[in-house]
Amino acid sequence: MKRGILMNALQKTAFAAAAVFLFSGAGNVLPVQNIVCAAEANVMDGMKYEEADGEITITGYTADLPKELEIPAEIGGKPVTRIGAYAFANSRLESVMIPEGVKEIGNNGFTFCLSLKSVTLPESIVRVGDHAFSETRWLDAMRKESSMVIVQHVLLDAQYIYDQEHITIPDDVRVVGGGAFRCSSMKTVTIPESVRDIGNFAFSNCENLESVVIPDQVTEIGASAFFDCVSMQSITLPTNLRTIGEMAFASCKALQSLEIPAGVMEIPPRAFYGCYALTEVTLPETVTSIGEWAFFNCYSLLKCVLPQNLKEIGDNSFNCCAELESPVLPETLTVIPECAFSFCNRLTEITVPAAVQQIGNEAFWKCEGLQRLTVLNPDCKLFDTPTTVSDQMDGGFSGVIAGYTGSEAQKYAEKYGYAFESLGDAPAPVRGDLSGDGKIGADDAQITLQAYVRTLSGREPALTGRQKAAADTNGDACIDIADAQLILRYYTAQLSGKTVTWDALIPVS
Repeated sequence: MKRGILMNALQKTAFAAAAVFLFSGAGNVLPVQNIVCAAEANVMDGMKYEEADGEITITGYTADLPKELEIPAEIGGKPVTRIGAYAFANSRLESVMIPEGVKEIGNNGFTFCLSLKSVTLPESIVRVGDHAFSETRWLDAMRKESSMVIVQHVLLDAQYIYDQEHITIPDDVRVVGGGAFRCSSMKTVTIPESVRDIGNFAFSNCENLESVVIPDQVTEIGASAFFDCVSMQSITLPTNLRTIGEMAFASCKALQSLEIPAGVMEIPPRAFYGCYALTEVTLPETVTSIGEWAFFNCYSLLKCVLPQNLKEIGDNSFNCCAELESPVLPETLTVIPECAFSFCNRLTEITVPAAVQQIGNEAFWKCEGLQRLTVLNPDCKLFDTPTTVSDQMDGGFSGVIAGYTGSEAQKYAEKYGYAFESLGDAPAPVRGDLSGDGKIGADDAQITLQAYVRTLSGREPALTGRQKAAADTNGDACIDIADAQLILRYYTAQLSGKTVTWDALIPVS
């Protein structure tokens, strides 16, 4: 009997996993999260390497690494495409030949290879990390030949250009390597149309740089690429830009406005941290995520329209944006995280959408001008401290919290003695709408499936009462795969333009 019960449980778990993969095939709308596949440690000819997605990354070396190294184009029939961060740092290499097919050399890849005097780079290289060849005899020799070290269309180094107010990058350069112009004294720079990639720290600490126009073919701007360019007042971003690195424009204290082009999906952590003069940022509708501390201490920021498809904002994302006018929070948000809008003194009225399940610690702490906070999800949890919503340093709120009768918002307001305004009785849960955004989507099926998997392991499904009512789409008083499948069928029918009813989708037993 015990063996039969165990097999039944295993079958259910396998079925749940299969359902996840089935759903993820529908446009990759149901990603499986927190699954990590450990890479095996491999060694060949003194090189450590890892395989992922059918490609090889060189990750390190062993004591028997030869002094003269020719990296193979393939290992085990798989192409070598990347040399990882610190892969050969401090090694005894004297020469290295990097084969065609390698696209990237990570930060500090060959740093402090003090005997390295010969390097062959491939045409295929598209990204070179910060300090990739610093403290090598090879780079020192190249610097003596030219103030701009350019190899295979990669501008590796130009840090020894002094007393030039304007620098023109040659037309054949495709990649501006990591740290290439770090601490340069230039005021302006011309970047040619041939450039496709700007590496990490490429223009960092260029304290006199006033403006930059990045050509349209650039698709990626590396981490800290323009960090601490304290005089830069304007920057024109390329129309084909897709990726902005962390801290890319942090501490650009004179930057006044910026338009992020369509196609960028994420504003990464600390991207505009400490841009004191920034008054306006235009975000495209493609942005779905704003990272933690992204606009922290942008205390002149007046206007930032949040995209309608924004799903996530990070901790402290708009903390200390003292001049920020009340933004319209999109219906796709599910969490207002810790300190997200702390010290935003010009906020007057905020409506928290129905899909938001949680308001984090000090999310609206010391918002001196806040007069009204409306919470449309009756089950939305407000972090249990008086500074979660306050206009005073130590807690206390002279404004009004509005929500439905019996809601978590009312409980919070009453606990801390804040004024509460009832919006009346909460509307009935919408069948299949677990996210509370007023739509039936793949995310609702995912929430249902995750709840079911929790119950298989003996845990509570982590759903509110309203979510449980919405999840039981077939009305059998049980939340399981059948409900998730039904939600997905309803969603796909809507996508195809069909008019459907829940009852019509329920299989006849």
